[in-house]
Amino acid sequence: MKNTLSGEMLVVGWCIVCGFVSGVWYDFFKVLRKNGLNSYWMVTVQDVLFWAMETVIIYSALFYANNGVLRWYEFFFVLFGFFVYRWLLSSFFIYLWDKIFSLFKFVYTMLRKTIIIIRKKQQ
Repeated sequence: MKNTLSGEMLVVGWCIVCGFVSGVWYDFFKVLRKNGLNSYWMVTVQDVLFWAMETVIIYSALFYANNGVLRWYEFFFVLFGFFVYRWLLSSFFIYLWDKIFSLFKFVYTMLRKTIIIIRKKQQ
């Protein structure tokens, strides 16, 4: 991409979007840990997944926006996007992720109870 103002604004926009996505991803793992998946090994796996996905998300966006050229201000705008997300939308997404995990727990519990009842009737 040429170093035009519109090209640089596109890069800034993608960096801010990456910051928002990073925040959503961060809150996902925060709720995951809050809901009981917080053993030493699970936390290690979650950390590796988080940073691997962050790398893929940010570098993919930068590759799309400006052929993978890294500049210092791009990291600033990723952090800016992350902090704006944390300030404006984080509580909503934590609530949303919590409800989604509660729904999955409920469905899992109901399926498990149903299977136990079916097994007892078969005996």
